[in-house]
Amino acid sequence: MFVNIYTDDSGTHAGAPVQTLSGLIARTSTWENFAPEWSKAIRKSQFKGPYFHYTEWNFAYNCLKGGNPPERFRDSHYFDWKLDQLIDFRLALAKIIGRGGIYPVCGGVNMKISSDPHNDALVGFFDSVRKELDRHLSNLNQPESVTVFFDQNSDPVWLARIHAAFNDAKAKDKRLRAPGFASMRADLPMQAADMLAGKCREIGENGLKDGHFLHLAKNGDCFEQALFRSVIRSARKENKTNRQTLKT
Repeated sequence: MFVNIYTDDSGTHAGAPVQTLSGLIARTSTWENFAPEWSKAIRKSQFKGPYFHYTEWNFAYNCLKGGNPPERFRDSHYFDWKLDQLIDFRLALAKIIGRGGIYPVCGGVNMKISSDPHNDALVGFFDSVRKELDRHLSNLNQPESVTVFFDQNSDPVWLARIHAAFNDAKAKDKRLRAPGFASMRADLPMQAADMLAGKCREIGENGLKDGHFLHLAKNGDCFEQALFRSVIRSARKENKTNRQTLKT
């Protein structure tokens, strides 16, 4: 069984309190079904940008919510949108991610205490990958080969960090096959990973802990509940399996 993880980072700008590396885990067949649904939602919204980018959406949201957008908002692909339309668009995309079979993973670091945040985020991310693969193992049909896709980048230092961290993680988990690289424009799951990355950075500023996704799936706002809905299904299945194990 082949599994792909699409990743994106957030909080790499100067002054960010936390840096996160987040990803979405799913079987390759699930990603194949995901792509046309995501494209359909984009078309239905009449979004005219080249691809969905969470930072651009968030900027538009803050502009429209504040009621006094800066002049540069005129260049936004959301310039003629209403606030409700913007919120409904993000929710529609989140529902596609959370519908089932796609599971979130995140590693994050506090920039104040990390001497090497890029590396620490990578290490934390791969530690989380191993946990989440085990957590969702039955739902993923025992993955034997996992490819992790990162955003395309020409920085040789960053690429070297990715390969080094991946090789260290692979030594601990033979399910990991190889790192890959993808673009947000051409590879739609990367746009979904970008949305998750933005949300994880927001969560991380308040302290990202194990079980946080499940908490938000149950108690978060409409967007958070939609985005992390698959975690509830997986938790229910895990609890059922544990109860059956105890009975035997």
